[in-house]
Amino acid sequence: MMNALEQLVDRINPWSERLLLKGLAKINEQDIQEVNQFIMAARQLDMNFLIQLLERIAAQGRAYVRSSRADIADVTESYFYLCQYMEFINKDTSL
Repeated sequence: MMNALEQLVDRINPWSERLLLKGLAKINEQDIQEVNQFIMAARQLDMNFLIQLLERIAAQGRAYVRSSRADIADVTESYFYLCQYMEFINKDTSL
């Protein structure tokens, strides 16, 4: 039986892969809503750093979607920080 952390990882990883495949510049409100769901799940697990990473992606993604002047570079940087952190979690949960 999967624990709550593994379940969260199993939700975030496919989301991040899907976003990368469609292109980070195509982030949309649905993607941001999914991030908000991840934030709520991370709060239940008291994972403050993960919450910060997710909140950053949500805020930057929202700014990018709503403003033609926002830079995708900010979203990209936050996205890759999240991916790196998820990789650490994957290694930790597989031990």
